[in-house]
Amino acid sequence: DPMGGMAMKLLPGGQQVLVEKGGSIQLWSVNPKECLWTTPPFNEDHVCLSFDFEVAEGGKHLMVAALFIESEVYRRSVSPSLCCRYFS
Repeated sequence: DPMGGMAMKLLPGGQQVLVEKGGSIQLWSVNPKECLWTTPPFNEDHVCLSFDFEVAEGGKHLMVAALFIESEVYRRSVSPSLCCRYFS
C-alpha cells in the first residue's frame, strides 16, 4: 500500500534490500543497516504503486522499474493516469 504500507524485496546475495515506503523506493544494505540510495524526486503528488528489479552484468548494475500514480487519484480510487520510471 503506497499510502502507508511497506514492500520489501531482497536482492540476490542477501546483502541489500529494496524498500518501498511512503511512496518512494530506497536501497538499504543489510549489514551495516544504512540507506544507500533513494529514488530521485519525481513529483510530490505521486507515490510508488509497485516496483520490480533486475540485477545485470554479474551484479554490477541494479535496474529498478517503478510505477507511480497521483496520490489523490489513488485515494479516490478513480481511473489513474500512470507514469512508469526506470532507474539504473
